[in-house]
Amino acid sequence: MLTLQQKQLSDQPIKCLPMAISTNTNPKAHLDVAAKQYADSGYSHIELQVEHGAINDIENPRVICGLTDLRQLYPKLKFSGHASYKKTDLAASDEIVRQKSVARVKKEIDFFKEFDVKLLTVHTGRGNSGTNFDKLCRSVELIVAYSGTLDIEICVETAGRDGFLLLTADEYGKLAERTGCKLTLDLPHLMTTNPNNFQEDLERLIVLARNLHLSDTFVPHHLHNPIGFGNFVNEDLICFLFERGYEGQIVIDAAEKGYSPEMYQNQGIAFCDRLSQYLTLG
Repeated sequence: MLTLQQKQLSDQPIKCLPMAISTNTNPKAHLDVAAKQYADSGYSHIELQVEHGAINDIENPRVICGLTDLRQLYPKLKFSGHASYKKTDLAASDEIVRQKSVARVKKEIDFFKEFDVKLLTVHTGRGNSGTNFDKLCRSVELIVAYSGTLDIEICVETAGRDGFLLLTADEYGKLAERTGCKLTLDLPHLMTTNPNNFQEDLERLIVLARNLHLSDTFVPHHLHNPIGFGNFVNEDLICFLFERGYEGQIVIDAAEKGYSPEMYQNQGIAFCDRLSQYLTLG
């Protein structure tokens, strides 16, 4: 976790930014390879996403050994988790598909438990397969009940791409109330699905959030660029979150074609430096 350093220029404490990075910014790499790259660069909190090149890593002994060795190399290293979403449909109308999806996420939970993950993000489900809200609630209830026995908190990510089940702010609230889940607010998703009410939705949902996904874009387009390669991410956006009482983690998430993992890594570090100065001088 990249922590903003406090500067002794004021008697007032400087708020710190819990900035993490997702292995999904290096989608071709196995989890241990991506995690080591980011740990070596200074991140002490990494979100492990079981997708893309890492889709089978929960059963890969080499990857498991690599992550174990990495935690020994960096004793303060912490992981959060992100379940698979391309091969899972937690809101499927087909009951067999839905049950298999729940079982898959439970298996991934077992893997994440081995690495002391306390927070796991899951997706809403595929919107193009007869999905519906009640099916999603049923699945999330089962996952929350199972993860609770292992001391892992489930956060449902706010969807943003075509093909995923899109919910309103009211429905995300109902989902949390019915299932006991929390939310991962994907800020570009929120902005692009309802740009006219982005600030309003963010204020309504921030109280349910334990995790944020952050990437840059050119408003109102749906992109996941490195920070600084767009007009969306800036110091005022983060301060807005702080002012509303957000204290969870913020994860640099997802990759867009044309940008290297190093660009996501380095732009995140540079943003933390700029934000540190902004908060100190503000």
